[in-house]
Amino acid sequence: MRDLHFNVFHAYRGASRSEEDGERQIEDNLTRALMITLDQLRTSPARAHLLRALGVDEESISDDYRCDLQVKGLRAGYRTQKVRRLTVIHGGPKLIVTPATMGAGSGRADAALVSTGYLLGIESKLGNTISENQMLRHRRTLELQSTRPIDVTWGDVARAARRAIADKARDQDTIGSFVLSHFEEYLRMNGFGGFTDQHFGFFATSSDERDDLTKDGIRRSLGTVISDLRVSLA
Repeated sequence: MRDLHFNVFHAYRGASRSEEDGERQIEDNLTRALMITLDQLRTSPARAHLLRALGVDEESISDDYRCDLQVKGLRAGYRTQKVRRLTVIHGGPKLIVTPATMGAGSGRADAALVSTGYLLGIESKLGNTISENQMLRHRRTLELQSTRPIDVTWGDVARAARRAIADKARDQDTIGSFVLSHFEEYLRMNGFGGFTDQHFGFFATSSDERDDLTKDGIRRSLGTVISDLRVSLA
């Protein structure tokens, strides 16, 4: 069984962190892993699978792009795009938007994917709830179009990553293949995209050896299975 600590995207969680801070750290790490992977795939056709999952139009799939993190305002090259949307990546199964209150203000997007034709502000969630206020802040900060966000689950991203891995096996870009495989593994470690050996091995270890990340991943994976069953049996 592979040791999860050798995944390049796995980070240690601070011992004094609250549960909320811990979730925020995972959200940030997932976003960072996605952006690093996309940056490494900029010249690879395999990138198309991830771009489609994030809501990029087919006519823009071949555009060159840049990946930015922790975006607090408009940067150079952010004002000319025809398509300017917000993509919310969440734990699923369905995105829930809570009503707006007064004082939306400005905000910080987790990331932005920018080409000559599109700008996607990206907000990442472990759960499936976002407030209208937060979306308004992103729209104001990045001057996005005022439409409902592009709704994407981390499961969607995981499936796209697996399709990209199948395409990536056909070329010689060993660094891109390495990063992509670790990203797909990292998604599964966190409970997105199916169970891993680590999840099943968790129950065979003593309580003092059990990792919180694996435990949380099992919980999210079970939640996804239950949600999928409800949909299929409805």
